[in-house]
Amino acid sequence: PTSPFFPPPPADHGQTSQVKCPMNPGTVTVRCDDGELFIESGVCGPTNCMAGSMEVGETTVPYLEMNDGFESEAPSECPGVYLGEVTFGCEEAVVTPLNVTLIYPAVPGLEAINFSVANATAEFLMEHDAEYFHICGCCIPADAPLDDNPIPGVDLRKVVIWGVGVASSGLAIALASGAWYMRPQRCRKKISRIAPNPDEGKADPKVTEHAVVEYKPKPKPMIRDAFEGKPSPDW
Repeated sequence: PTSPFFPPPPADHGQTSQVKCPMNPGTVTVRCDDGELFIESGVCGPTNCMAGSMEVGETTVPYLEMNDGFESEAPSECPGVYLGEVTFGCEEAVVTPLNVTLIYPAVPGLEAINFSVANATAEFLMEHDAEYFHICGCCIPADAPLDDNPIPGVDLRKVVIWGVGVASSGLAIALASGAWYMRPQRCRKKISRIAPNPDEGKADPKVTEHAVVEYKPKPKPMIRDAFEGKPSPDW
């Protein structure tokens, strides 16, 4: 099944070229070295994938031959009105869609449905190589809205104004309260006292030192007779 024979392409020394496998799907890279032809990469065999088509999303997308373990050399564009490009992979003669991308350059006024990679230059694609979307499959763009007038949004300026007003009021109240609490002593109201004059009611120490104090003897305790109930005489 595997044929090692290739029609030798004309090649100069050191030149490489792509050669289609004669009996099986696939392509090999051959190189000329001192007049002899060598296979540099690729294998011809049944594990390679033949060209065909596969359903991706809502439509069928064609793909070219691929070697086993390789991806398609270029993405396959979704046909017709469908958007997207599919990259296929080959593994043991089984083709699988690896990803679907939608290249949509960020150009003002450019609609996705009106853009085609086939009509774009290589320089343009390189300039916008990072402007694309990953999508789940080939799809048709949604219809444009019937009414394209601007939709009124929520005016957040009122919320901001109210927030600034409340914050400013709170700050003013906090500053006024702090200023009232930290006011100097001279601005405070005089504290009431029981005796307005702190020296009132105090005796003069000089007068007290020379004053005559009347002697008053202390009365002696009375001892009552436990039997007669009469007070005992003074001793």
